[in-house]
Amino acid sequence: MAGRPRGIGIVGVVVMAALAGLIIYKVVSREPSPGPGWLKVGSVADIERQGVTKVDDSAYVVSYGDLPVFAFAASYVDGIHEVVSYCPSSGWFYNEPHATQYNIVGRYMLGPAPSSTLPRVAVTVLDGEVWVDPEQPVSGLIPGAMGIHQRPKGPFCQS
Repeated sequence: MAGRPRGIGIVGVVVMAALAGLIIYKVVSREPSPGPGWLKVGSVADIERQGVTKVDDSAYVVSYGDLPVFAFAASYVDGIHEVVSYCPSSGWFYNEPHATQYNIVGRYMLGPAPSSTLPRVAVTVLDGEVWVDPEQPVSGLIPGAMGIHQRPKGPFCQS
């Protein structure tokens, strides 16, 4: 009888150790996040290599020249529902309902102007990973954007 409680005790210790190991693994391997609403986009290197990265149907994250990484909403409401698309052939963004063209930093360039700039959204870098919060607006132009005078690389896209 003395052996039986000892066996139960060993099994209990093994089970407790396994649970503790699982909890430690979950805590250590958990990806850091800036908070609720933030979406992981990818590594800084991937974003820089791609130039423009679409995140679901919610945002575009952009790396351009020496500017810090920035992001635009992929859709917004400005009287009507506005949809923003990126045109790889021109290197510009366009607003589908109005066929308005915006350069890479989101400044109005051509067409009817429902807005003079594309709406920016929050973006941050955490441990080498880029995160975006499409529901968190950011006011103003990207720092350094006034010095960008990008011409279209090629033909404009059609909506």
